Amino acid sequence: MGKVSVTSWGVLPDGHASAGIEVLRVVLKAGGNSCAISALGCTVTELHIDSGDSNSVDVVLGFDDLESYATRSPFFGCIVGRHAGRLEPKITLDGVDYELAASDGGGGGIDRRTNLHGGKVGWDKRVWAVKEHASTEHEAWVTLAYTSLHMEEGFPGEVRAEVTYRLTAHGRFHLEYTATTDRTTVVSLTNHTYFNLNRDHTINIREHTLTLRCDAFAKGAESGTGVPTGELAPVAGTVHDFLHPKQLGSAIDAIAAASPLWPHGEGFVVRENEGKDANIVAAGDINGLGTVAILRCPATKLTLTVLSSEPQVQTYYSTLLEDTEGKGDTVYTKHGAICLETQRFANAVNRPTFPTHVITPEQPYRQHTVWQFEFTD
Repeated sequence: MGKVSVTSWGVLPDGHASAGIEVLRVVLKAGGNSCAISALGCTVTELHIDSGDSNSVDVVLGFDDLESYATRSPFFGCIVGRHAGRLEPKITLDGVDYELAASDGGGGGIDRRTNLHGGKVGWDKRVWAVKEHASTEHEAWVTLAYTSLHMEEGFPGEVRAEVTYRLTAHGRFHLEYTATTDRTTVVSLTNHTYFNLNRDHTINIREHTLTLRCDAFAKGAESGTGVPTGELAPVAGTVHDFLHPKQLGSAIDAIAAASPLWPHGEGFVVRENEGKDANIVAAGDINGLGTVAILRCPATKLTLTVLSSEPQVQTYYSTLLEDTEGKGDTVYTKHGAICLETQRFANAVNRPTFPTHVITPEQPYRQHTVWQFEFTD
């Protein structure tokens, strides 16, 4: 039987953008699976997958306490918005120029003027409202909502966003997003969960294998800012070729050797979603979602398959994650996890060759992504 519980997780500390505000914590249970969600950033803090031996696997990195998420999180498990990824600090919409907040941390020599993940105080640092929740025999779900005001972080338009997390007893975790606006703006959302399918997260993901159903990636390293240039490059025969299962350790090393200034990850083009309207795909049946990625851990024999409406998946190999104390006093290290961020093309508003991520009052935003977990021999 599915179950939902909602409790207070505490109050945000002084110095935070939302200091003094109470943050709720939601726990979903479905069969032997469970997850925990923080209203700060609409963040997935735990995701336990039943292994059938009364010893589930928590597949996500994170912290045990609210203060750590508020003060030192590298985007663990959160919703990033209103624009995921890197965006040039100026955009033009309906003939009006907008200067965006400079927010990049400068890791890897990146230009700090870049707008990263929505700004200095992006949606990951906002407190979301727990709007509604329910459960049935085989699933449990919760919807969280956030209203982003006009000109927040420099973006025009008041945007009302909702994210529904739905956990099933059959090992599926659904992420369903909607957003509406009162004027033309850009919206591209994603969840920034760090996956590690080992039981012990002191062990990195270098032995995991990754398959991507992606024939091309968006070039960006040569721009000097990490912002996509608008050029797509084929992956076949390159270090970015994950068309067949590839061990992550050797793949990451090859990428670092080929691109020492940008070993962090790429924005891959999802083959099955090319040329499709992501909003229409998201509104349809789960069978219409494209297969994006397959991640497998040989130690636990646990496989994650990512399905999505989105045209792009941004990988991040946790290159900047070093000596970060996380859940249960575990110290996370470099390559301690991988992010598989389904989203619209970053910087598309400035790159006419990319599919648009502009929304209007008449054309709202939708996304549907599924994380499907299964233990296999």
